[in-house]
Amino acid sequence: KPEVVELAFPNGNHYQGEWHEGKPSGFGTYVWKDGSRYAGQFCAGELHGTGTKTWTSGRRYAGQWAHSTYHGHGSLTFPDGSRYVGSFVRGAFSGSGRREWANGDLYDGQWKHNKHHGMGRFKNANGACVYKGEWVAGLMHGRGIAVWEEISTEQDPATAADSSAEKDELSRQETISMML
Repeated sequence: KPEVVELAFPNGNHYQGEWHEGKPSGFGTYVWKDGSRYAGQFCAGELHGTGTKTWTSGRRYAGQWAHSTYHGHGSLTFPDGSRYVGSFVRGAFSGSGRREWANGDLYDGQWKHNKHHGMGRFKNANGACVYKGEWVAGLMHGRGIAVWEEISTEQDPATAADSSAEKDELSRQETISMML
């Protein structure tokens, strides 16, 4: 049966929680000397199970851990406010997940090795670009539908008609090519 301890290590780190065979095991809180903190489950000295780690940089992960790595379902918030909620495999976005960037861009779909991979939907912050379809290694690839909308721009009235026709044709070509 684990005992409950409170320890201060020579390197400035601290641990308070369950301890078994000379290592954190069970529930506990570990605080690094820089102020970063983990509260949750441990197994044989590793972050393992469910827990939350907060770094002094503002990064925060809450979710499942395996061998001190994000693994399973969790939520990772970055210092700039960007956020990913979904599945992790060995520390990488893998499986189903939703990423929202600080600038408002959004991707919701499948991931592999931190890249869009499989079916997913991307929408940029101002809504000018929306793509729903297949992705491979972070790139639009395969079947999908892409819509690019023109955002207000100033244009010379004398060339507006020609330019508009060209953009319409280009838009049709892009949409068709995404469906091939």
